[in-house]
Amino acid sequence: MCLLRLSAYTSDADDGFDSPIPEPNSHTAFGAGINIRRCKTVVMHMFTGRPELNVALQSTNLAPGQEVRGVVRITSEAERQVDRGFVALRCEERYEYRERRRSSGSRSGSHITSVTDTNLLLDQEQEFIGATLVLPGESAEYPFSLAIPQNAPPTYQGEILKLRWFIHARLDLDRAFDSKAEVDLVVYHPPEGPYPQPRFPLDQESHSECNVAVQLESEVVGAGGIVRGVLRIEPREEFEAQEVRAQLRRVEHVPQREGNTSTEEVAVAVLTGESSFMPGVPMDLPFELAVPATPHPSTYTAHAAVYWEVDLTLARRLRGDLHLIRSLHVYSMPAGE
Repeated sequence: MCLLRLSAYTSDADDGFDSPIPEPNSHTAFGAGINIRRCKTVVMHMFTGRPELNVALQSTNLAPGQEVRGVVRITSEAERQVDRGFVALRCEERYEYRERRRSSGSRSGSHITSVTDTNLLLDQEQEFIGATLVLPGESAEYPFSLAIPQNAPPTYQGEILKLRWFIHARLDLDRAFDSKAEVDLVVYHPPEGPYPQPRFPLDQESHSECNVAVQLESEVVGAGGIVRGVLRIEPREEFEAQEVRAQLRRVEHVPQREGNTSTEEVAVAVLTGESSFMPGVPMDLPFELAVPATPHPSTYTAHAAVYWEVDLTLARRLRGDLHLIRSLHVYSMPAGE
């Protein structure tokens, strides 16, 4: 920061009111003793000639428990005193929720508005260089290694939730603004964890008209994979349905304050059209639903959740639809890897 000192021009008189005031010139401003040339030099020193900082990673696609390895490169065109240098592994969470606020000009009225918050879920920092004088034309590399925690959430880019992983490097410079550099990386969630292993459940629900059950091939599927299963309908009485369909849905939920939810239907399969169901005549309906290849993995943080669900629906005229909803876990490595 450029600190400007005002010099007092006084005579031997105690009050100083009769003191001569110097004329303004190219070196002082308004006779106040502010050295413009010196101030410009200091400001230029703060903004220019700073060492250039770059970060290079061995890999930008990593899983929880693995290490981020890379180097920080410093190049400089001028002589600079570096106080210290730091490199950090960071995970930034950005989420949107709704909040009720009092309407302006109203004693009792209120309205709902959207609020976006950002916070660091992880800021793992290490020093890679101490006090050093960087010389003109000098270039140097400093290796580093930072471990991704086992319980780390995956990279995620959604509608109301975003999780960004990146490496942040900075140089603390003497009498100048810091030099900084960032590079993004992707944290995947592999199929082996950190969530429960795939199971083969038989889920069912009872309604007055029928029992409905679903057999999922797996509760865990990767981006670009296929959700496979069989819907079994066991009628207790005669009834009709316009259609039977399976829907794959991704849900983002932020419970804070008034809450916020974003839902996307990503796949629909019609299992049968208009049908009649008779007591004692069960029906098995296989289905397949494609998970988009773009990674949108299941994840949970202290502020938000992303989950996937299969909604099996018996749509009926003039009567409530029958639903069987089951959750599944989507990981972010491409299927087959």
